[in-house]
Amino acid sequence: MLTFITGPVRSGKSTLAERFAHEAKRPVIYCATAARDDADPEWIVRIERHRAQRPGEWTLLETAGPHGIDLIETICKVEPDRVVMIESLGTWVADLLGRRAETLGTDVLALAKDVETETTRLLDAILGCAAELIVVSEEVGWGIVPAFSSGRVFRDVMGRANQRLCAAAKRAYLVISGVAFDLKAAMPV
Repeated sequence: MLTFITGPVRSGKSTLAERFAHEAKRPVIYCATAARDDADPEWIVRIERHRAQRPGEWTLLETAGPHGIDLIETICKVEPDRVVMIESLGTWVADLLGRRAETLGTDVLALAKDVETETTRLLDAILGCAAELIVVSEEVGWGIVPAFSSGRVFRDVMGRANQRLCAAAKRAYLVISGVAFDLKAAMPV
């Protein structure tokens, strides 16, 4: 079963996702997608705060950076009796975008195609997984068109990914200011 949770930053998405993971009463694999930056003390404090609030029996897998585990491979191999929580799709795409920009340079069209292809591979793995998945994702596009090409690539990839996951999910929620709205009860466009 796929549960998709989207919304703006600091809206309560993670709280709802963690509640669903607790309620599943099965082993949880928590896939953290944010890159640790030891040069940023405030970021380290945030990461440690998140770690402290999660149950110790949850398995933590970190996916970011060149030494992170392969999220796609993990999802393809996970046992069906597990719950996999991905926190979050947006930081996974941002990390991928940053790493691929280092190798592809300024060729924005090649970068967009590459990131879209890898994101599609991840979505295919999620949709083909027999385990219960809870995917947290940032909703994008509520502001102006980004001035930089990397921002536009990110927004476009995330927008398509969010639509695909929401359509395929058994449960889908938009969380705003700590309130979850059931997207499956809403009228699709």
